[in-house]
Amino acid sequence: MSNVVFFDGVDDTVNCGGGGSLNLNAAFTIEVLMKRTSQPLVTHEILGRWGGGNGYILFFNAQRPSMYLNGAADYANNAIFPLGVWTRIGFTWTAGGNLRAFKNGTLTDTLAVFAACGDSGGNFLISGTFGAFSPLPGNIAQIAIYNRVLTNDEILYNFMHPGNPIKRGIQLNLTQDSIQGVQWLDLSGNNNHGTYVGGAVPQVANLLAGR
Repeated sequence: MSNVVFFDGVDDTVNCGGGGSLNLNAAFTIEVLMKRTSQPLVTHEILGRWGGGNGYILFFNAQRPSMYLNGAADYANNAIFPLGVWTRIGFTWTAGGNLRAFKNGTLTDTLAVFAACGDSGGNFLISGTFGAFSPLPGNIAQIAIYNRVLTNDEILYNFMHPGNPIKRGIQLNLTQDSIQGVQWLDLSGNNNHGTYVGGAVPQVANLLAGR
């Protein structure tokens, strides 16, 4: 048994602060192992760092994970992400390059994106309420964020080894094993520890496949 973090879709958030290591304005890889618990009727935010028209947001639009970069909504995942199933979402992006989407370690879509990703100066929130975005109804077990684009092989490796992700370039590393006490501890060394807000709480869950 291990822990996951439960979000009720109403007011539950994890706040990881405004550390500069999560200002991803040149390139990024974002990976999230999660399970949705209800069908979104609006755009539910998974995570993001946003403010003043700058930043990035990963969110669900219906059953499709999507990215929002500096006010440009870029939909780059045509794969269906069903309710009640643990699934690994992945996105990579580089300035002036492509946005690539992954499901369970496999590339599902590529989109040419020319949007920038400026520094928002805001806090990094998991299941936040940026503008029209609403909190997420679901469970999250792991989040890994990098300041570089991981290769397809690296994305597949992280899917196969979720408890031991690749470390080079990692800026945020939240795992099942680091869900402790009043904080979700960041194992990246950047001290982007997450504080539970509004009722977001760790819950005991079965160990996930691949650990």
